[in-house]
Amino acid sequence: MKKKLRLISTCLISILCLTACSKVNENPEVKALKKSVIPISTIEAGNGFKDLMPLKDILKDKKIVAMGEATHGTSEFFKMKHRFLEFLVEEMGYRVFAMECDGGGGQVINDYILNGKGNLNDCLEAIKYDVFTTEEVKNMVEWMKEYNEDPSHKEKIKFYGMDNVNIVDTLPKLSYYLGKLDKELQTKVEEDTLNTIYRNDIKALTNEQLDSILLNIKEIKKDMENAKEKYLNNNLQNEYELAIWNLNLVSQCAEYNIEVNKSVDQMVQSVAASNLRDKHMANNVKWIQEHEGKLGNDKVMLWAHNIHVSSMDDIYKYMGKNLKEMYGDEYYSIGFEFSRGSFNASDISTGTLTRFDIDNNGPEYLAYKFDKTKIPISFLDFKSASENKDMSKMLSSNQTFNLITAYYDDTIPKSFQYIPRKLFDGLIYIKETTSSKIQ
Repeated sequence: MKKKLRLISTCLISILCLTACSKVNENPEVKALKKSVIPISTIEAGNGFKDLMPLKDILKDKKIVAMGEATHGTSEFFKMKHRFLEFLVEEMGYRVFAMECDGGGGQVINDYILNGKGNLNDCLEAIKYDVFTTEEVKNMVEWMKEYNEDPSHKEKIKFYGMDNVNIVDTLPKLSYYLGKLDKELQTKVEEDTLNTIYRNDIKALTNEQLDSILLNIKEIKKDMENAKEKYLNNNLQNEYELAIWNLNLVSQCAEYNIEVNKSVDQMVQSVAASNLRDKHMANNVKWIQEHEGKLGNDKVMLWAHNIHVSSMDDIYKYMGKNLKEMYGDEYYSIGFEFSRGSFNASDISTGTLTRFDIDNNGPEYLAYKFDKTKIPISFLDFKSASENKDMSKMLSSNQTFNLITAYYDDTIPKSFQYIPRKLFDGLIYIKETTSSKIQ
C-alpha cells in the first residue's frame, strides 16, 4: 500500500513539475497575446452579442469598419462577417453595407432588400464574382431583407457595391436615373456612350475608344451641372447624385481598362491598374458614406479582401490606405487569419472554381502564435494590445500572413510578410476553416 501511495505521489509531483515548467517556458508573446485577445464564442449569426460587447468601446467612434478575408472562399470568414453585420446594425446603429462587388450589382441587391424586387438568385448573379455566389452570402442578404421588412425597424439597411471592374448592371441604372432627370439627355447617352459599351465588351475596347467614352461622360456631366438647379428645384437631388455616381462608375471602369491595356501580360493587372482600382474603390466608399450621411446614416460596414482593407502602401497602395488618409482613426480595418483548412478559389490552370486545402502554420506565421493561445476564435485590437511591451514588439515586427486571392496558382507564394500595425487596426483569428458553400 505504501509503495502504491509513493508511486502516486511521485506521478503527481512529476505532473506538477511538467505543468510548472511549461508555464515557465511559455513564449512571452503567446502569453501576452492570450491576455490581450477577446475570445469569440461563435461565428454563427443569431446567437446574441454577449461575447462581442467589449468591441463597442473599440468601435464607438468609427465611421467605417472594414472587414477583410484571408481568402475569398472561406465559409467561416463569411459567417463571421454576417454576425458582425448583425452586431453593428442592432447594437451600434449601422445601416449601410458596402461590398467588393460591382456598383451596379450592389444597386440590384439594394432593390431586393429594400423593395423586394427580383430574387436571391438575381442578387448573387449581380455580385459578378463566382467566389461570392455562396450560401453564406445569400443568408446574409436574406437577413438584411427580413430586417428591413420588420415595420418596427424605421431605419432600413442599404446595400452598395464599391467596385468598378464590371459595369453590366451599372449601365441600366445609369439610364434609369438619367431618365428621371432628363429624357433627352437619357436618349443622347443611350445612343452614344451606352450603345458603344453594349455592342462591345468594355474589356475589348481600344484605349482610343475608351478615351472617347471618357470625353462623352465629361460632356454629360457638364450638361448636368448646368441643369443642376432645375433638378434640385424639382426635388430630384437624390436622383441627380445617383446619376453622377453611376457615371463615375462607368468612367472608373474605362480608366481602369486603359491601364490594364498597357500591361505587358493581359492576365495580370499592372501596379498602376491595381492602384487605380483601389483608389476608385476608396473614393466610392467615401461617396457612399457622405451620400448616406446626408440621410442620417454616416456609418458604413465594408466587406473586401484583407489586402484591399489594409493600409499597405509599398509598391501597391490599397483601398484601406486611401481610406485611412481620408478618415484617420475613424477608419478601422479588421484583417482575418487562420491556421489551416479549406477554401474555394478559381484554379488558374483550368479557370474553374475549385476547393483547395492549406496548412500554413509554421512558427513564422502570426496565426501560429494565435494557435498557441488555445483560443480557437478571437479578436485582437492592435492599439490596446500594444500597451503591453511584448505585444507591441510582436505587432511592430514583420509577421507572416496568409494570402490567397480569388485565383489559386501553385507557382506563386500563398503568404507575405508585413508589420501587423501597418496593415490593420485589428484582427479576427479562426483556427480551423472550411470552404464556402457555392450555390
